[in-house]
Amino acid sequence: MPMLLRSFTPRGCCLPLLVLSVLVPALAPAQRVVAWGRNDSGQTDVPPNLGVVNQIAGGQFAATVQRADGSLAAWGFSGYGQLNVPSLNDVVGIASAFDHSLALRANGDVVAWGSNGSGQMNVPMGLTNVTQVAAGIAFSTILQADGYVIGWGSNFYGQCEVPPTLTGVTHIADGGYHVLAVKSDGTVAAWGMTLFGQCEVPVGLKTVTRVAGGSVHSLALKANGTVVAWGDNANGQTAVPAGLNGVVQISAGAGHSMALKSDGKVVAWGINNFGQADVPADLEGVVSISAGGYASYAVVAAARVKLDQTGVFSGYSATGKVRLADPAGPGGMMVDVVSDDAAVHVPASVMVPEGEIEASFPVTTDLFFGPDRNTTIRTSLNGTATIPAKFKVKGNVPTITFGYPTVTGGSTTKPNLTLRFATAPATDVTLNLTISDASTTIPATIKILAGEKSAKVDIGHTLVPSDRVVTVNGLYGGTTVVSSTFKLIQMRALVAFDALIAEGNSTLGAVISLNSPTRNALTISLASDDTAVKVPSTVKIVAGGRIITFPVIVGMVPAAKVVRITAVVNGAPFVGNLRVNAVPAVNAVSLPSTGYGNGKLIGNVHLSIAAKAGGQIVTLSSSNAALTVPATVTVPEGEYGVDFEAFTSDVASATNATVTAKSGLGTATDTVAVQPLSVSAFTLSTAMVSGGGMLTGTVTLNANVLVDTVVQINADNSLAGVPATVTIPAGSKTVIFNITTGTTATVKYVKITATKHASSQYRTLKVNP
Repeated sequence: MPMLLRSFTPRGCCLPLLVLSVLVPALAPAQRVVAWGRNDSGQTDVPPNLGVVNQIAGGQFAATVQRADGSLAAWGFSGYGQLNVPSLNDVVGIASAFDHSLALRANGDVVAWGSNGSGQMNVPMGLTNVTQVAAGIAFSTILQADGYVIGWGSNFYGQCEVPPTLTGVTHIADGGYHVLAVKSDGTVAAWGMTLFGQCEVPVGLKTVTRVAGGSVHSLALKANGTVVAWGDNANGQTAVPAGLNGVVQISAGAGHSMALKSDGKVVAWGINNFGQADVPADLEGVVSISAGGYASYAVVAAARVKLDQTGVFSGYSATGKVRLADPAGPGGMMVDVVSDDAAVHVPASVMVPEGEIEASFPVTTDLFFGPDRNTTIRTSLNGTATIPAKFKVKGNVPTITFGYPTVTGGSTTKPNLTLRFATAPATDVTLNLTISDASTTIPATIKILAGEKSAKVDIGHTLVPSDRVVTVNGLYGGTTVVSSTFKLIQMRALVAFDALIAEGNSTLGAVISLNSPTRNALTISLASDDTAVKVPSTVKIVAGGRIITFPVIVGMVPAAKVVRITAVVNGAPFVGNLRVNAVPAVNAVSLPSTGYGNGKLIGNVHLSIAAKAGGQIVTLSSSNAALTVPATVTVPEGEYGVDFEAFTSDVASATNATVTAKSGLGTATDTVAVQPLSVSAFTLSTAMVSGGGMLTGTVTLNANVLVDTVVQINADNSLAGVPATVTIPAGSKTVIFNITTGTTATVKYVKITATKHASSQYRTLKVNP
């Protein structure tokens, strides 16, 4: 690429102010060359009928092109023989400088022409395997396939002294009197003249893919498409425009810089004294550039694609145009069109009518779902280079939502599914639907109409034995493009009671509440884990209902406990816990072990727990009439026991009586030995009396009597008058009675006896005359 040195004449150089042109990498064929800038030597007068151009190299006052057939052409100033191009047909690369040019042949040989004032045309003998050529002011540089660099010609600034340790080079460029080399690690090496800092590579510069040398400035293209510049900036040639990116090629002239962007547009900056930085406003479709000394060159694609929009939603269409660099000749021009994405459709070829430079064609896209696709549409015309048109197809984004994220299986809930597209489709779109659980049903397909964004279908469901996550898939073309889930839960029952605690021997109400109304009538099985607590075997909730009540009959339990009432819904158990209090039960009855006839005993009944409100009734019974007890006694509320009275009868002989006490689940007994009453003492007030006199007798029993009790009295002689019986009053065990006597002529002895049952005592009374 040609460059102008700042206004001085390099030492040891016989050349005036003009400098070099460097190699531009070989590109695919192009068809038309555009030039602008300085033209005092005809350097911008592009010859007609150049044919298909692969590459252009701008020199100081001339330009050289390499055609697709491997031949060369040149125009402009030829004072040093620059236009005397050799007759070759296998050229694959070129470079032009101030007064000489180089050509790289397909076999790796190098050919030079023009001035040889400093030996710049003296190609070293035996030079082979050359992959790139570059030209500076009066010197030449080449890159070999093994990554080594060789230079020859003027070496006044050391520009031909390649650093001995330099290896692994992938690209080179010559400036006015300096050389740039890109290494395989993406760093840059520079040597030669550096009066203006052109060899002072910025610290940390990496990921470089290409370099370009101007007269006294340098450019580097990074892998990310940005440009870095250093060296002389007197004309702004290193002031890279802010935001410049997407660059695919760079070139440097005497005092200006150029960049080719991936969209085929050219950016230029720096000195503009000949308009060399004034890129033509309508210049598009450029596939290659070169900066001459004070001129600029661009190769325009023979054919390229232009689109009316940069992207569409999938399923929609756009309009493309095939644009030629020159009007189509007689009969028109048939241009092939290629899309690199099978979902983007273009015609195989487009006919540009005779005399026209463009023709329209349709671009259609298939509907697809998922990430956007960045594709390109390009022309294919006899192998000529082109600028692919970038085209983004936005994938539609389907989503599935549910009217109810959680549904109770078998309930009255009517769930639905909504399929929604981010973009309304251009035509009706049908998706197949699948659902993961057999307890649910869904239509086989769902259709979104053209111009609409959503459609809705219902979901059916039945009772399920356990909770589960149900997945719905939407398939398009046999591929799942959308998935979503909802939760299907079991029909649950809550078992509750009217009271938290139930008393024994009671009835209370219970209720079953479902978590959702049931769609169909639902029979629920019931069970109690304690036989003392009874529930119905089944209950039925009517269709549309969710609550049912039932009775719980609570019997007697010996101790407080928790009873589990289980409701089974569709095979799943749900338990309600009912606390049941025990009924107070008799755990003891006690009486004196012995009692006497016609007496009273005090007994006691004792309960297992304190009596409840209203007291606890205990039933009593005796096994023998010799002992009578009350039919019932009541233990007062809050008390554990109560005393009761038992009465004995006037038994003639010892008799046992068993007392039984019952309450709730408790029964207790105690036995009393009822002993007969007996005369424990019998006395007379005097043992001797005169006939006709009176005295008293006293009878004492062995126990106090509760009721009046009769004792038999007997005298063995009528001389003494005694009652046949005497009565011991209630509450006592003793009675005193009178005895009378008759007159007697002689002393008489009378035996008086007191008898009670089998016991008796007597006393002898002496009756004197």
